[in-house]
Amino acid sequence: MVIADYQHKGRGQRENIWHAPLKSSVLCTLGLSGPLVTALPLESLYWKIAVLTQSYLNARYGFFDTPIRIKWPNDLYINFKKLGGIL
Repeated sequence: MVIADYQHKGRGQRENIWHAPLKSSVLCTLGLSGPLVTALPLESLYWKIAVLTQSYLNARYGFFDTPIRIKWPNDLYINFKKLGGIL
């Protein structure tokens, strides 16, 4: 796992860019390896991680007025604002 305090050169699809000022966000990358990861097609792995993350956050942080939703294939949203992405 790699954790960052800020991001100043974020890039997404279609040349979208974003910035996260110091300590304004949870920024991390988690690398997975092993037989389960290599046995599954990537699309299946993204789907499983998105659903598990959504379920965990909705159960753990159920005090939000609106549940966390998935914008397929890999983005998590709350109140129409992007919460995070799974790549």
